[in-house]
Amino acid sequence: MTLDKINELVESINNALIQPSNFPEVRIGANTLGFIKRKEGDHWMSQDVFEKTIHKLANYSEVNELIVAEDFERVYKSSGKTVRLNDIVSRNWRDFSQFSEKNEMISFYVFDNSLSWCGWFNDSYWCLVYESSIRDTIEASFLNVDKAFQAFPEADQQFKSFINNLYDVS
Repeated sequence: MTLDKINELVESINNALIQPSNFPEVRIGANTLGFIKRKEGDHWMSQDVFEKTIHKLANYSEVNELIVAEDFERVYKSSGKTVRLNDIVSRNWRDFSQFSEKNEMISFYVFDNSLSWCGWFNDSYWCLVYESSIRDTIEASFLNVDKAFQAFPEADQQFKSFINNLYDVS
């Protein structure tokens, strides 16, 4: 995918769903919901969690491919070239798992062409933000803010604020 096209998609995601650069208030608007999960060992998630979240959302959107893109642009010192690493994977566990194992991205988005949801992954956790109109696609167990706080007992005040903002706890 060209840099212009991937930047256009990422800008759409940032404007509608999530803006990591606005930490701890990363979630956008009253019409979105979100949740956070800790990275599971060397993997971001298990197959079961993938199927209950990303696969279900992509299935709901009726798309077969997931777009993966870094949430920032890289500028190579040697050439001055600007890039945003990106990939397209099928919406199945095997392809997502293989991508996860070989990827060199530091932090990245996973979304589909519907632009109605987005997973944001970094080195220690991932979160999912999506339009409230598709809330029924996500199991209620993922939406429990108390479980999120239990998963991150070391959270400082800023990270607790991030979790509250993600879950829209007032």
